[in-house]
Amino acid sequence: MSDIRKRRSKKSGIIPREIIADERTLLNWISDHSTKLAYGLAAVLLVLILIVGIFWVKGRNARIAQEDLNAALRFYWATNASLPSGDSSQDSIQLEQALANFKDVAENHENSVHGLTASLYQAGVLFRLGRYDKAALILEGLQSEDRAVFSDLNARFLIARCYEAQGEFEKAIDVYGAMAENAVGDIKALIMMDLARCNELSGKTDQAISLYTELMERFPESVFWVRAGKKLATLGVLNREEL
Repeated sequence: MSDIRKRRSKKSGIIPREIIADERTLLNWISDHSTKLAYGLAAVLLVLILIVGIFWVKGRNARIAQEDLNAALRFYWATNASLPSGDSSQDSIQLEQALANFKDVAENHENSVHGLTASLYQAGVLFRLGRYDKAALILEGLQSEDRAVFSDLNARFLIARCYEAQGEFEKAIDVYGAMAENAVGDIKALIMMDLARCNELSGKTDQAISLYTELMERFPESVFWVRAGKKLATLGVLNREEL
């Protein structure tokens, strides 16, 4: 019995000398390197503060950019609702103000999605004002800077219309042709009409006739069938009585 009690007494509350030695070594090491540890912790804390600060600034800038874009869009939509007012000079003034608003957003938030979107709307207003060359220049810049923004169907329609309005039919044909490849339904029919018209205007009458004929075959009993038929009648391919 005495042997059992002795074995039990050795286990109760006794810390092995190795652990005590290790703890003292650790405490001594911490004491010797306290300055370095302080600098290290300060550096880690500084990095964390910088990371949090960067994300906060980015979030703040994004909110401001969104607010600025929303304000420009609200003015533009209000302008659209009031046009045409019957006073062409007043309409022009409102569009010029909308143009200035989008330009400010694009310049103040350059290279952000909000700034690039503002540039797209800026090109749209320029097109409405008849400044097709300037609109095309902005759209070409968007095409090279941000494919995601330019991939929007409206952007590609707009640049093709700018080229067409300036008589650059080959460029317009290239854009319409690329758009038609993946388009479906009424959008495809609309693009084919534009493509046929550009071919006709550029003197490629046979290609235009082929496209108008294809439209009538693919979209029977639709407004595009009627429009393509009228074009073919004008080109002497169909009689108007056949429509």
